Amino acid sequence: MSDQLLASDAAPKNPRESWLDAGWARGVFVDLKKPNGILNTLPERLVKRVQQSQSAYLIPLLYDCALVDECFDSEPWAPVMICWNINNPLGNFMNGKNPRTYHFELVLDGENQWFEATALGLWFVCRKSLLTEQIDSSIKWPEGVLKRVLIWSSSRSTREVFPDDWNQNLSIVHKRLEKIWKSSDYEHISEVLLRIEPNEDGYGAEVILTLPDEAIQKLGARHLFKPGGPAETLELRLKTAMTAAQGVNVKAVKVMPESQLTLTMIRNYQRWHLDYYSFRSYPEGNRPASSTE
Repeated sequence: MSDQLLASDAAPKNPRESWLDAGWARGVFVDLKKPNGILNTLPERLVKRVQQSQSAYLIPLLYDCALVDECFDSEPWAPVMICWNINNPLGNFMNGKNPRTYHFELVLDGENQWFEATALGLWFVCRKSLLTEQIDSSIKWPEGVLKRVLIWSSSRSTREVFPDDWNQNLSIVHKRLEKIWKSSDYEHISEVLLRIEPNEDGYGAEVILTLPDEAIQKLGARHLFKPGGPAETLELRLKTAMTAAQGVNVKAVKVMPESQLTLTMIRNYQRWHLDYYSFRSYPEGNRPASSTE
């Protein structure tokens, strides 16, 4: 009896608590192949792509506090990513290397399956409507993948730009850079960090290529970093290609685990996307304009 009284006296949960109890958080999954209202709010082109796929999911990218905020006037929209299943992932689209297409794994029923996200699937939806949908809690993120998806999606706005003359100098060797970008040596690289300093002859450059820790565990650190191994081979290939460009003095190229990056490195280097020199190979868009900054 006392338990019943305590239960009846308990204050009702506010909406935020109810949403949290339902599991709402950044990175959860809404199954777009099941009946729901949110699909009808998406653009026709995106809806068509979802309908063509065997499975498709909507994933909120908004940070948790904003996602479950009770004020829809101050926080009306939620950025989302829609992804769909694929059968044949491509190495050039893994680890967020391409700014318009990302191939990544999700865990469904205990098995890893490949999915694709593209620029088409990055959208905003009404947050109030989103929070009325059902979450599919049976799907899980492999370790580290959600973080890379967030970096990939946000980097479309925060992507670094480089001076025109630097881009023009490197464009001379774009075919060599493109071969590196498409090679198996580069397949597991997650980031390329670049530091350039202008000098009287052009630019001095230092490059860091990062490997995810899970890739190192899979391939073996001894194999990757042995003398003449994949890491050293990639360092030499990139340094040789860049050195062939006029006005570029490559001081260092280093492949290293992500876990060894320091805040100082991140502050002193800029993310450099080698895919810049391969945009002409993709039908979904042209090479981006260079910057005069």
